[in-house]
Amino acid sequence: MAGRQDALRRDTRPRARRRRAPRLPLRRHHRRYRAGARRARGAGPAHPRGLRDREHLPRRAPRPPRAALRQAGRAADHARLPARVPGRRAHVGRFLRPRRPVARGRRGGDGGHGGARVPALRGRSAHVGRSLLRPALRRLLRQGRRGGGDAGACADGRAGRPRARTRLRALQGVGGRGAPHPRPGPSRLRRPLHARARPPRPRPADEPRSLVAAAPRALFERLPRLADLVPFTPLADGLPTAVEHVDDGLWVQRDDRTASVYGGNKVRKLEFVLPVARRRGGPVLTAGGIGSHHVLAAAIYARRAGLEAEAVVYPQPVTPDVRRTQAALASLEGVRVTRSPHRYAMPVTLAARLAALAPQRPYLLWPGASTPLGTLGYVSAGLELVAGFDGPEPDVVVAPLGSGGTTVGLALGLALGGWRRARVVGVRAADVVVTNRAVLQALESGTAAVLALGGWRPRRARWSVDARWFGPGYGAPTPEGDAATARAEGLGLQLEPTYTAKAFAAALELLAAGKRVVFVQTYAGTASDAFVSRKSPHGSSSC
Repeated sequence: MAGRQDALRRDTRPRARRRRAPRLPLRRHHRRYRAGARRARGAGPAHPRGLRDREHLPRRAPRPPRAALRQAGRAADHARLPARVPGRRAHVGRFLRPRRPVARGRRGGDGGHGGARVPALRGRSAHVGRSLLRPALRRLLRQGRRGGGDAGACADGRAGRPRARTRLRALQGVGGRGAPHPRPGPSRLRRPLHARARPPRPRPADEPRSLVAAAPRALFERLPRLADLVPFTPLADGLPTAVEHVDDGLWVQRDDRTASVYGGNKVRKLEFVLPVARRRGGPVLTAGGIGSHHVLAAAIYARRAGLEAEAVVYPQPVTPDVRRTQAALASLEGVRVTRSPHRYAMPVTLAARLAALAPQRPYLLWPGASTPLGTLGYVSAGLELVAGFDGPEPDVVVAPLGSGGTTVGLALGLALGGWRRARVVGVRAADVVVTNRAVLQALESGTAAVLALGGWRPRRARWSVDARWFGPGYGAPTPEGDAATARAEGLGLQLEPTYTAKAFAAALELLAAGKRVVFVQTYAGTASDAFVSRKSPHGSSSC
């Protein structure tokens, strides 16, 4: 005894880390000796019943019958629980015998099978040290005893003591307790309804037969499961676009004819992101240059969907195409324009407007609509290119690179369509801080994850970035772009100096090097009469 107490005193761990269960008050022979009344080993019997002098034991006043009943029950239960010994090792001697199973949260008795076998340690007293288990778990262990709550072999408790709770297993004390009543199971009277089972009631003739109406898109034809997993609303009425052979070794995918209202590449992306904005019901907030075709397309289709639109625009070199875009945007009603002093200050202005519109639940349309959902529009365009191209696959597919959704979507669409040799070249027309390999790789990973939901095993897309045609800055015309614009007019193509002129200049260089090139025409044109509405007295404003 003295040796074990010395071992406890030599424990140098902080007191906060010494996790000991609270002592239970015991009666009679379960009470330990006082420190000054302990006898030396071998001087006499170790149990208080063998002592002649019992005056050192404390005396208590008699308790009421109910308190005495509870105290006797606790003492009897404590006699069957393990004790803590020096070294923090669980000791189960004196109440578990060797090779005896433990089951159902109590001592294994007759009929216990399959339980853990805990060996007993000899030479240790069962009442030395403190209890190993905490009081909450000990209460769970005490429940469900045979005989309606009696103490078992110790016979110090009262038979028929009422139970506080129903019988529980010991492992239920580890986690949170579940609901008192489990969820009801399936009905045995009604037949369960499955997804393809016969409807339980007759449907009217005008009721739709499916939850999602699959639009004639190449992406949904390739991955039919994706039609039920992603938001979609048909906006483009000119798909699939044609792939024209305009010159020897040069093909053009006419994405300028995607829609009769306002074409270009943005309408493909808006088909997947505007349903989310319509569900929120608030204004659509986006950003771009003062001549951004993305801002114009977002404003047009948001107004057609019954949503208000607000744009944060930053300065760029003014060209005839920029003036036409500004005039078309000013002619739209229900559109608010906020100006930012510089393109690098645009995120701050955009965050300020987003905070101001927070009570109206706005939808932040990422600049260029290049999100994993928006990029799905050009995955479908890549599949259309594979299906509409005659002959062996080309060497290079050239597209303008702004926010990255067109380039990444095309590369994934070509891989999904089965092309293994063609490579998508994105001609960078924006600053490197927003258009770089890290941004494009992250966008590719997110879009591939969405495609994996539809059942496609992702495959690495083949794309690269060509930054030689950027020029002095965003939107600034270049001599190579002007020469490419003049060459495109002879082929029946209309370009603009910010994106498509620089991309077509790169395509002409690859064509001169002997490559078979496909150029993706993303310019929407200037057909403003088809979509510009009359300006109301409370039309667009700027600040």
